Amino acid sequence: MSSNRSTGLFRFQRFSMTHARSPMKIGTDGVLLGAWCDGSQARWALDVGTGCGLIALMLAQRYPLLQVEGIDIAPGAVDDARENFAGSPFAERLSVRQGDVLTADFSRRYDLIVSNPPFFTEDTLPPEASRAAARHAVHLPAEAFARKITQILAPSGRVALIYPYREADRLVGFFAAESLYLARRTDVRGGAGRPLKRSLLEFSFTPVRAEEVAADTLQLCEENGRRSARYRELTRGFHPDTPSL
Repeated sequence: MSSNRSTGLFRFQRFSMTHARSPMKIGTDGVLLGAWCDGSQARWALDVGTGCGLIALMLAQRYPLLQVEGIDIAPGAVDDARENFAGSPFAERLSVRQGDVLTADFSRRYDLIVSNPPFFTEDTLPPEASRAAARHAVHLPAEAFARKITQILAPSGRVALIYPYREADRLVGFFAAESLYLARRTDVRGGAGRPLKRSLLEFSFTPVRAEEVAADTLQLCEENGRRSARYRELTRGFHPDTPSL
């Protein structure tokens, strides 16, 4: 990923994006989730809180037969996503609408649901209301989100989220209470010796014993500050300096 300050565009290998109107900006969390989640068995995907559409675009690039729908509560985010989708090579397989996923009606069940959800639960909210809604569990509490997922996820479908490491076990508990079980987990740290910061989590309706969950750890940077080999491999095809196969 590279940025052009004169145009405000972020350039990936196969698409460019703006995030000028979206409360939440393009960042590592979205890149990680878009590269990590598994849509190989999916026909229809839903990106909840799509923002400017980064994860949806990554999914459309990775899976040429996948139809991806985005939903976001913020009008500016929807405007950005719609523009980014229209300018991409995958426009015919991407759509977005404004709405609250908890109250929205859906005409189908999805094979894959992805989300980089709001996740700060501290009492003090950011001063900007739209950013607060995007980054705090204000409009998308975990328990309600889990219940909604059970209504719109296909029986064999999967859910992939990125969440703060310190909150991940609690989220796993909320989802298990709704019969959504952890199947795969990757905990993420910035560099060697640094604390774990994020957890990539995949859920399904199929019960999995704790010892059978596919779990590992991802380090983003080497000691010299360069992206780690595994991170470069994971994001191959997106960052301009990690050429695609």
